[in-house]
Amino acid sequence: MKHGQEAFQAIAEGLEDALAFTRGEKARGHAHRVRARDVDVVATRERLGLSQAEFATAFGVSVSTVRNWEQDGGRQKARRWCFSP
Repeated sequence: MKHGQEAFQAIAEGLEDALAFTRGEKARGHAHRVRARDVDVVATRERLGLSQAEFATAFGVSVSTVRNWEQDGGRQKARRWCFSP
């Protein structure tokens, strides 16, 4: 059982560090910004063979969000949703 307790403790400490970091205690965590390329939502969804509803479910967004991305070209908004902290 000791291994399970050690794993729990490590997870708990990580969560405490994450919360401290969000409060501004920068010494307890690190933030990394990643510049991602634009995402072509239509091409990605079609390549995966998913309907708009299936794509929305798979990525945890509403169907209306997927429709808006696709009508608007979707690239910039989708990139911000997927990769911004």
